[in-house]
Amino acid sequence: GSLWVQPLLRSVDARSLSARKIMVRSGVGLLGQAMLPADAEIYTPNEVPQDICLLKNTYPMMLPKEAGEKEFSLEETLSLPSSSPAIKKILRYTAQPELTDSKVVGDKVVMRGAVNLTLLYLGDDGQIHNKVFELPFSQYAQLDQEYGGNASAKICLAVTVLELEQAEEENLNLKAGLTGQYVICDRSDIELVEDAYSLNRALTPAVTNLQLPAVLDRQTDTVRGEQSVDMNGIQPVDVTFYPDHPQLYREGDKLGATLSGVFQILGYDQDGKLRGGVSRWQSDMPLSADSAVGAQISVQPTGMPQAMPAPDGVGVRGDVLSDTEFFTLDGMPMLTGMELGQWQEPDPDRPSLILRRAGDNRLWDIAKQTNSTVEAIEKTNNLQQEPTADQLLLIPVL
Repeated sequence: GSLWVQPLLRSVDARSLSARKIMVRSGVGLLGQAMLPADAEIYTPNEVPQDICLLKNTYPMMLPKEAGEKEFSLEETLSLPSSSPAIKKILRYTAQPELTDSKVVGDKVVMRGAVNLTLLYLGDDGQIHNKVFELPFSQYAQLDQEYGGNASAKICLAVTVLELEQAEEENLNLKAGLTGQYVICDRSDIELVEDAYSLNRALTPAVTNLQLPAVLDRQTDTVRGEQSVDMNGIQPVDVTFYPDHPQLYREGDKLGATLSGVFQILGYDQDGKLRGGVSRWQSDMPLSADSAVGAQISVQPTGMPQAMPAPDGVGVRGDVLSDTEFFTLDGMPMLTGMELGQWQEPDPDRPSLILRRAGDNRLWDIAKQTNSTVEAIEKTNNLQQEPTADQLLLIPVL
């Protein structure tokens, strides 16, 4: 099998143990999905007698086909613009990968995006500064088979290695390692026999529910986390946003997700001393799904968080990109066999034609109840689709 795992850095804090030691603690959340190859057996009846009617339906489904990962590296020489103060000491650097485009082309999955490197440093002017570098990338991974135009990829990017060193002439040498995990989904047309009846004998169908990991829909949203932090008189110089994995909840037949995260703020007070602050953020996001639909949602930070002075403290803002996949919780009915009774001659007193209103029944249900066929009802009433509820139908009894 394969694992698809998304790591999120949820929090970082530190405290002094002595004059020479600092304890640093970090919280990491993992969203994991295990996938195993499996076969689904589709029942197809053979040599069906002419008196038996079968209900067949074809469903186009997006099914996961394969999973894997692509490891790649970036090596860049960076330099600050001439308008920025020179670096006296590097304080912190973080890398946030963002995917801007992904697609499946034949037997390859293409990933394009950028790594946003945020540098926090002490300048030669004695002040703390930050600088963001955008490093574009374009990669592809070889797949096990070729796919058509309906295939799509779910991709998770993670930084595995990050090294930044100050070189001569104010240059910075960056080495970064990344891993892109992917799950490929493609459309399959699944034909199922769902029901059966006979015009001339009793028939008992054996029906089971076919469970398939079909993706019904996929929804991508950008959610903004925004609030005010009680840090009066602070001039912010840096802010970091750590989103957490969402928590799904149900209220009746409605589905929703609770998004949360942590803002960390660094700034100067009125006396020129550095101060830090932490603020927790939470927001609810309703999902368009009923009780028969489940969901899996993953999030990642997008863009750069911002902090600015506000009348009641410091205003912070950060964006989260949420990716939600919806799947069915109920299986689909599938005929797996049938038991036939004794042949019965038609009743000579039965009517040859019935007039009835369609109601909420499908043509299949009407034909089954009246000992007719869908084809005969369609031909008699010149139907091209299901009738409306108030439509009168002439039903030939066979």
